[in-house]
Amino acid sequence: MSEENRAQADSHSQLTIDDAYKLAIDHLKAGNHAEVEKICSAIMQAFPNHVDTINLLGVIAQKTDNHEQAGKLFQKAISLNPEFADAHFNLGITFQEQGKNDQALLAFQKTIAINPNLPMSYLHMGILHCQKLQWLKAIPPLNRALKLNPQLFIAHFYLF
Repeated sequence: MSEENRAQADSHSQLTIDDAYKLAIDHLKAGNHAEVEKICSAIMQAFPNHVDTINLLGVIAQKTDNHEQAGKLFQKAISLNPEFADAHFNLGITFQEQGKNDQALLAFQKTIAINPNLPMSYLHMGILHCQKLQWLKAIPPLNRALKLNPQLFIAHFYLF
């Protein structure tokens, strides 16, 4: 394995970029945001344009209510990989949390254009239309979300 494919994860061991990223995801799931940032920093030192890591740092910024930083990170990930559906979706969530509903809708539409099988994009589009009192526009994305994932009970709530 070449040195290019390794990132320093801590002072005791070397991990591949993929292994370090997976470890960061595990820490994210456990709510250990500081550890995620530490691992992501190590990855970014070795690979400053690692889009998955940039996106993950955006998720951490989003979870800590630093929406401006989150938006910048998601936009950077998108600029490096315009077809990165997760970054478009996360940018949509950031815009939604900031009350920038029109920008959020555009981000969710872009997500769907890239990957039409992500039910959460449809769900959030439907919710945004409901918030804008655009009931008829809300129905198709909410129905599509339910078709893709019948367990999205919140979509049922918005349809009734």
